[in-house]
Amino acid sequence: MVRFQKAMGPSRRTSAISSVAEKPPVRMENTFQMEPRMDQRFKLPNVHETMNEVLARYLSGYKYEPRSAQLLSKTLTNEVTRAVKSREWPRHRIICQVTMTEQKQQDMRATSRCLWNANTDTHISASYSGSNFVVLATVYAVYLD
Repeated sequence: MVRFQKAMGPSRRTSAISSVAEKPPVRMENTFQMEPRMDQRFKLPNVHETMNEVLARYLSGYKYEPRSAQLLSKTLTNEVTRAVKSREWPRHRIICQVTMTEQKQQDMRATSRCLWNANTDTHISASYSGSNFVVLATVYAVYLD
């Protein structure tokens, strides 16, 4: 048994209980903000301008084709979301929905329902009309408390 201890080196016995007991536990207070500060509120005119820029960049000169519209609507959703998030709205979840339809003298009505806090959450829509199509993009900003 003596030989085994020499091969292992000096004994390093420590108790897990003693090392935990030496440090006092850190108590954290809740830092939940139930509402954004005034300078952190979602600014609709800035977002509307950003959305219009993205839509114009991708849709100018586009001719509607059903097969390419599916991929383009996904691309527009990702790009609008990325552009709005780049403005860095703290503690807001950004959700984007893009609807694209061909113009054939029909009516289109888009509605949505959300469960949210009317004091902190909001939405904004932007549309773009091309020669034979219409695109409606809606961005929802939900405050994370």
